[in-house]
Amino acid sequence: MENKTTSAVRNLQKKVSELQYKNSELEKKLQKFEQSFNTLLDAIPDMVYLKDKNLKNRIVNKAFADFVGLKKEDIIGKKDEEFFDPDLAEQCRSSDEEVLKKRTLVSVDEESDDKAGEAVYFNTLKSPIFDDKGNINGLVGISRDLTIIKTKEAQIKKSLEEKEVLLKEIHHRVKNNMQIISSLLNLQAKNIQEEGIKQIFNQCRSRIKAMSLVHDKLYKSSSLEKINFSNYTKTLTMHLMSINNTSERSIKLHFDMDEICLDINESIPLGLITNELVSNSLKHAFPSQSLFNNINKEPKQISVSLKKKKGKNIELTVKDNGVGLPNNFEEKTENSLGMNLVMDLVEQIKGKLKIDSLNGACFKITFSL
Repeated sequence: MENKTTSAVRNLQKKVSELQYKNSELEKKLQKFEQSFNTLLDAIPDMVYLKDKNLKNRIVNKAFADFVGLKKEDIIGKKDEEFFDPDLAEQCRSSDEEVLKKRTLVSVDEESDDKAGEAVYFNTLKSPIFDDKGNINGLVGISRDLTIIKTKEAQIKKSLEEKEVLLKEIHHRVKNNMQIISSLLNLQAKNIQEEGIKQIFNQCRSRIKAMSLVHDKLYKSSSLEKINFSNYTKTLTMHLMSINNTSERSIKLHFDMDEICLDINESIPLGLITNELVSNSLKHAFPSQSLFNNINKEPKQISVSLKKKKGKNIELTVKDNGVGLPNNFEEKTENSLGMNLVMDLVEQIKGKLKIDSLNGACFKITFSL
């Protein structure tokens, strides 16, 4: 009986020893896993943390501890308000509660001061942790430092604002310089007796005005990239009407404009085209001083339209109900600076020009944005 008891004890001791060995091996593996897990967490430059459902920190990585300025073991078991400043602690608590309430991933931007008192910015992703039964056990968060990105964005924004101010000043000075040139031409024209040469000077002034007005609109625009070409066209055409005494000649003006914005590379050529075509109508379409045109006794009228067409096509039309184009219009065009300028500018914007002389003169320019 004693031998059996002794044998049973020995077997039990053996099994206990085996279990102790296995337990020891498991503890070594667990320690090794924990070391690997902590090494992995600490290698992540973003702040990583895990909180229980009471919002106490249970796991944090080195980046989080470095930001807080404490050792990891001094953070574990504590809530954010025990080591964060009140504002940041409130931001964190609010987003933590949102995660627990919504039971879903939440992205939030957070702002605080570092240990040196400098502003720091983070983007944080927080996600709930569930047990096997779907109950929330806590949450995990990852916070990425965006301070460098935010700082560079602010620097770029400041630089762009400075460049916008400079570019506005350039447009303003270009416009002023063009006005000076126009004034010099006007002074020179007053000393010229020959009407033909004086007319050439005035045509140059009109073209300068068309270009100057683009820079003026860009200077006054909220966007330095584009101008409202519809408003520009109205302003330019009204200017041409005023300097050509159209009220005395009873010439009316009609607009049919879509709201279209164009950049400077499109606006200046089209502005010059509009200037030439409207000027030609004012000069040639209504030679009589009568209140009506010479065709069907309708009131004299110049129409300007700017319309959006299919796709990205734009159509600019300048027409009048005057005497129409002469039979030798093409031959005269060869010696006309104005019409040659129009054709060259249409080609520059890769557009198409269609001319019609039915019931007056009609010029249609179609181009693509």
